[in-house]
Amino acid sequence: SSNYVVYTYAAIAVERILYLTNENREAVISKDDVTPLSKDLLQHLFVLITKDSAPEKIQENEFIMRCVMRVLIVIREGVIPITDIVLQNFINITKVIRHNPSNPRFYYYHFEGLGALIRFAAPSQPKKFETALYNPFGEILSNDVQEFAP
Repeated sequence: SSNYVVYTYAAIAVERILYLTNENREAVISKDDVTPLSKDLLQHLFVLITKDSAPEKIQENEFIMRCVMRVLIVIREGVIPITDIVLQNFINITKVIRHNPSNPRFYYYHFEGLGALIRFAAPSQPKKFETALYNPFGEILSNDVQEFAP
């Protein structure tokens, strides 16, 4: 749906469903069920996030970014085949939100999602991650973006 309320509630529902576990602490929806759908799901979520290119608009919906984070946590190493797509989207979002970080919950989930991507995909291709992430994070540190400083 192109309706903001509908896709926000859909993102919340997907994120919560992926978080559910049974009494044995096993995921109700398994990694194997989500992985084949993850490329399309993540691409669609990133399109919704970047629908408007203004920094405050990109950061407006933390629920979608939380859903992105949850999908990455669930699929784990299943992200490796789509690493380039996901990494480029995270970098593009980072480059935009660094100019005006206005929603702490959004960038919390943004960096948690990026951390999940690094955790599960970087061990198989560390140079790609070092090269891709050096410039955006170097600019954040050199521009002294206080919201992102360690």
